[in-house]
Amino acid sequence: SFATHMPDAASCKDKEKPESYSCFYKDDHVEYFSKTHKQWLPGIIMQRTLRSSNCRELYDVRIGANGRQVREAVELKLLRRPLAPGEAVEVCADPDVGAWQAAIVSEDQSSVPAVTGYRIRLAHAQDSDAPTSVAAVRLRRRFVAGEYVSVYRGWRRGWKNAIVQDEEQDQHGSLEHRSARLGGGSLTVKWADNLDGRIALIPAHCVARSRKLHAPYRRLVFV
Repeated sequence: SFATHMPDAASCKDKEKPESYSCFYKDDHVEYFSKTHKQWLPGIIMQRTLRSSNCRELYDVRIGANGRQVREAVELKLLRRPLAPGEAVEVCADPDVGAWQAAIVSEDQSSVPAVTGYRIRLAHAQDSDAPTSVAAVRLRRRFVAGEYVSVYRGWRRGWKNAIVQDEEQDQHGSLEHRSARLGGGSLTVKWADNLDGRIALIPAHCVARSRKLHAPYRRLVFV
């Protein structure tokens, strides 16, 4: 069977309980997608809020290289963790048609790659080829079939381990269209503890890699 998964948004009655989960925590470094400028900007999480009308999970974010601007009530789909050195990504080679190529984030990065651009190596590049600098808006995380990931299921249920079933991440549509959705579309996954074969369609912004691989995720909660 197949199900479409979205984070919790039904009830706020447990929002003050200490065991409630969060996708991001205070002082976490993130990247914020500016709809006005059509680009990713560096940011730091200030706090999480739950909108009382529908209990939607929102974040206040201090953005920019100097952190002087604040964006309140930012949706999860407009936030992502900074890309980590050595992480598998895809780069948009042709913004007009949305053609994506596999690449790896290089080890040597500036302090604010969201502003200066990420240095990456294409998957087919030779070892002698110099890294290429690419704007953050042209990059998205790459997940492959069989990869173990963690899925954020909302502030009431937290994180759950899963296995990627389909590595097609919405290969169609313009760069601008997909960048506003984290440039990732959706992934099909199977829950790691599920023996009946059920799969779920997950928005890419709810998917993270194992904290064993990337330091930025060390505060994820696994259930």
